[in-house]
Amino acid sequence: MNDDHFFSVWFFLRVSNDMHLHELMSKFPQVFETHFRLCKLFAYVPTDDGAGSELSADDKDDDQYYDLTLSLAPHVVSDALTGRMMLNEYMSRMADAVEAYLAKAVVL
Repeated sequence: MNDDHFFSVWFFLRVSNDMHLHELMSKFPQVFETHFRLCKLFAYVPTDDGAGSELSADDKDDDQYYDLTLSLAPHVVSDALTGRMMLNEYMSRMADAVEAYLAKAVVL
């Protein structure tokens, strides 16, 4: 397995409000060793006649789809166990950020 994929976690997100997602993302911590990437996804499927592709019906609704990747810089990890511990710690910090965002959102 490639080092750049071994120390990563992928999430597939279905989002109904981009503004709220971007507010949440602005709360996520990033440093050189731990970082995230958010990509907007589009799904294309074969046309009925098989001659081309078209945007999936799921992509025509109001929801948006994203791929969120949390990663460690592979060169800062000495072994798989340490890498897993670092990734778990980063996911815990992300979960704390989500909980804080949700607590604030409920108060509003």
